[in-house]
Amino acid sequence: MNADWLDLAPSTIHRGIQGATPLLLAATGELVAERAGLVNIGIEGMMLIGALAGAAAAWAGGSATAGLLAAAAAGALVGLLFALWTVGGARDQIVTGLAINLLALGATGVAAERIDATARAGSGEFVAPRFASLLAIDAARHPILHALLAHDAITWLALPLVVMTAVALRCTRPGLTLRAVGENPEAADTAGVRVAAARTFAAAFGGACAGAAGACLTLSISNRFQDGMTDGRGFVALALVIFGRWSAVRIALAALFFGGLEALQVTLQPRLGSRVHVLYPAMLALPYVLTLLALALRSGQARPPAGLAIPYRRG
Repeated sequence: MNADWLDLAPSTIHRGIQGATPLLLAATGELVAERAGLVNIGIEGMMLIGALAGAAAAWAGGSATAGLLAAAAAGALVGLLFALWTVGGARDQIVTGLAINLLALGATGVAAERIDATARAGSGEFVAPRFASLLAIDAARHPILHALLAHDAITWLALPLVVMTAVALRCTRPGLTLRAVGENPEAADTAGVRVAAARTFAAAFGGACAGAAGACLTLSISNRFQDGMTDGRGFVALALVIFGRWSAVRIALAALFFGGLEALQVTLQPRLGSRVHVLYPAMLALPYVLTLLALALRSGQARPPAGLAIPYRRG
């Protein structure tokens, strides 16, 4: 029995890292946006758009790399639209993000149906090529190494992104300038910083990361687009930024924590469900419940940027 459970550990670790990758990408992008003073609850919609754009580009071009680039570009474009409305127009950021979510949910569903119909008309299927693991490690002979290292390009790109973001925000002039915009845009403007340009860049970067996170769902974890396949991951990414207290390293650990819980749920549900009376919906909700609990316990210790979600207009 114990050996049986131990045999499941490597696959759970591997699945946990895989599940943490889209959260890590989306939360890192949101970290940069919030450091600049923007709250984007439209991450969910941007991830959906990125998932569809990535799958469609990869299916049309036969290249997962092309799909990832298309997803990031689509997310960045939506991020620019978000900035146009909230930075240029000084509109409410929460309402704008909500509108993006609603629009994306409907638009991606319709577009996916059209693409699927086109694929079937050509005697094919709307199936995207997936990224392959960069390291070929035998899971039977080296299960732990396989669990930790046998991942595809998206995961291996996410890790240095976190490091570069952490270094940029703490140690570089552009990063410190971005943080100054989020803390006190009036003072930054007085010092000669172009507040609107900095926030627009942050919104586009956050959108690109969310788009890439969506591509992870259709080019890595799966190879098909499904309506609402983000399953609330965009909102979880928002929570992880608070849980990580606006630190790239802490956010990465929080993403791994949630990815591990999600993988544990997948591992435990079929085993415990047949031995004890555990409801399937309860097992599905387990990662979200524990994450919300951890967020509630840690949120009192968090101090957001002082200018967060406050529109700024010069003069």
